[in-house]
Amino acid sequence: MIDDIHGKIFYKLPSEEMDFQEIISHFVILFCLGMLCRYYPDIWMEIVEENVLVSEFTDSLLNIIYRKFPNLILDQMTLTKHYVHF
Repeated sequence: MIDDIHGKIFYKLPSEEMDFQEIISHFVILFCLGMLCRYYPDIWMEIVEENVLVSEFTDSLLNIIYRKFPNLILDQMTLTKHYVHF
């Protein structure tokens, strides 16, 4: 366990416990959504306009990834686990 300058406690994980599965899954989701909205905007707009649940789910998912993805990268760089609170 280590703490930061404000006294927040973080748990340092050994490098063998750090895995890339969550980072890779976020990257794949972002890549697929990016390809869909860039190269097939007509299909993307039709899906978003006709289905409110899909647009709300996509918005929520992107908000979570927007907050969590940089911390996952930071975890890999510093070998420290940071927690994101929603």
